[in-house]
Amino acid sequence: MLSLEQGQQEIQNLMDTVMLYQHRKPLFERLGRAVLTDARLNFRRQHAPDDTPWAPLKIRTGQILSDSRRLRNSLSYKTGNDEVAVGTNVKYAAVHNFGATIRPKKAKMLAFPGKNGKTIFAKKVVIPARPFLGIEQRQINLVQQTIEQWVKDVANRNV
Repeated sequence: MLSLEQGQQEIQNLMDTVMLYQHRKPLFERLGRAVLTDARLNFRRQHAPDDTPWAPLKIRTGQILSDSRRLRNSLSYKTGNDEVAVGTNVKYAAVHNFGATIRPKKAKMLAFPGKNGKTIFAKKVVIPARPFLGIEQRQINLVQQTIEQWVKDVANRNV
């Protein structure tokens, strides 16, 4: 497993080469589309960026993180001449990407609907991490291929 720092360093090394070009915004548009497509693929496959399967559902049935498709459809990217950011504005995204333990703030127990309409009470709920965004070797390869193709296109004047 590649650490986030190692992945960021590999991408930074590639970006140092890219910074030699003047008009880079088209590259960042390509990178944004590529990483966004990869993140959406994680939802379809129900896998993390490192290709490990997401933790299965325990209380309900259906597709993990995808029943309403709100989270997946909220993914977007923004570009500048020197950057691209991929993310979401959905407030609960970080809880699902990194996992969390939820405890009641004002009551003694949490209450939520369970199977067959029965109410489930719990002192805490542990939501396992189900990463959908991240930098692992697959994403590094994708970024590298996208940059290499862009450099070829620039050299051939295809951009």
